[in-house]
Amino acid sequence: MTDRLAAVRTMLGARSVAVVGASPRPNSFGEMMLLELTRSGYDGAVYPVNPKYDEILGSQTYPSLADLPGPVDLAVLGVGNHLIEGQMQLAADAGARSAAIFASCYEDPEPGKPSLPSRLSKIAKGAGMAVVGGNCMGFLNLDTKLRVCGFVEPDSRPGHITFITHPGSVFSAAAWNDRGLEFNLIVSAGQEIATTTAEYMKYAL
Repeated sequence: MTDRLAAVRTMLGARSVAVVGASPRPNSFGEMMLLELTRSGYDGAVYPVNPKYDEILGSQTYPSLADLPGPVDLAVLGVGNHLIEGQMQLAADAGARSAAIFASCYEDPEPGKPSLPSRLSKIAKGAGMAVVGGNCMGFLNLDTKLRVCGFVEPDSRPGHITFITHPGSVFSAAAWNDRGLEFNLIVSAGQEIATTTAEYMKYAL
């Protein structure tokens, strides 16, 4: 449990983040991931990953997680279901300590074949990685200005409440509240393929 909580702490307080699927295309999910990560003053290292570009939003862009200068604390995997398993394996192989998965992780079931969430969980647990998701909105760590999500969420003054939820709609409702509540951390746990609500609670406590 100690190692698992260490991975959760690394994820929620990441000082280096790779953004797989980053894009310069206006209003795309790939652009929003980068903008949300950087617009509130996050001062950690950010590595856009996309083989189609040399530079995105002024940052050097890498063709693959395997091409990064070193392991990152968090790999944000902004890709679809058909690519997510391969990118998860690349993240594990590259030494990433944790990952965020927004994809629904759904695929048509095949007899005798483990489900996609089960396969992703096996990769993560084998590598000792914490994972937020799949099928989640990510998280906002207001204390460290680390915003891991792909949609515009409001800025707010950090407070003393941690909010943990499964549905993305409830995550956004909390983030967009009228500021009568002030949060230090908001997490959309999603499918909990490797990291559980209990572990987020332990981190908060």
